[in-house]
Amino acid sequence: MSNKKIAIYNGFSFHYEMFGYIIHYCKTKNYDLTIYSDDNLGYKDYYKSLFAINEYRPVFLFEIEKQNYDFIFLTTDDDWSYKINDIEINRKTICIDHYYKIRNPAFEKRIATRPFSNERKWALPVYPINQDNQTNDEINIVLLSDDNKYSIHILKRLQSSKKIILHAIARNMTIDKFHGLNMDIRICKNINTTDLIHILLKSSFIITDVSQSKNYVSENMSGAIPLAFSTLTPLIISKETNAYYKFKNVIEFDSSDPIHLIEIDKELLKKERDELIQKNHALFDSIITF
Repeated sequence: MSNKKIAIYNGFSFHYEMFGYIIHYCKTKNYDLTIYSDDNLGYKDYYKSLFAINEYRPVFLFEIEKQNYDFIFLTTDDDWSYKINDIEINRKTICIDHYYKIRNPAFEKRIATRPFSNERKWALPVYPINQDNQTNDEINIVLLSDDNKYSIHILKRLQSSKKIILHAIARNMTIDKFHGLNMDIRICKNINTTDLIHILLKSSFIITDVSQSKNYVSENMSGAIPLAFSTLTPLIISKETNAYYKFKNVIEFDSSDPIHLIEIDKELLKKERDELIQKNHALFDSIITF
């Protein structure tokens, strides 16, 4: 198999969650991979532990070394620190689109993070974290968001005979954002990646579509979605949003009915996760060619 040289570029101080599915692909194909990123949330140590990858370089070196690579993944389409003045580098760049509109038209090769209403190739940023989720007599639900406003009326509709604990995880969050919500709420701020994954692997569900300021239905991808599939933590998602993704092993909710926290078959969930990964790798294969 050809020993292609691949780079990941991330000029932001976030979006490290985008590395995992690219690392997993490159490890599967035995490609040489180097990541250009300045880590501040512990993702470097996490990926080293999970994938035994050590090739990290500071972002400022990329301009000096970028000619060394066959292909370069630009992990976010609106990362304007990535220079677009070199036509040859632009041809080698695979731009990951996070938005329903194309924000950076400089690149021919592009992959969306999710299905949008227009016809675009997409790959959910999912990869296997092969640990069994722990279960107990409580329902632990993760809300992963940096939003300032949440749809409390949706969270109030969560129903189970067991005690429900909501783990609200963000860089900056206070408990007053959940005023009027009658459940055990645990705020987690600025936790590192290893701790985030540990919480997910102990959780019963992860919920999305409760933001009041971001359109996760048709305009953006919620980072909760790929993390749910990567960790095999069952996802709670609105029917409106899932009309795009068409996930099978999730809990859907509509605009008004109670949200019953039913058990999701983990074997079927894993099968669906593995099919998403196979689809991603086939798409990457079609782009990374000579």
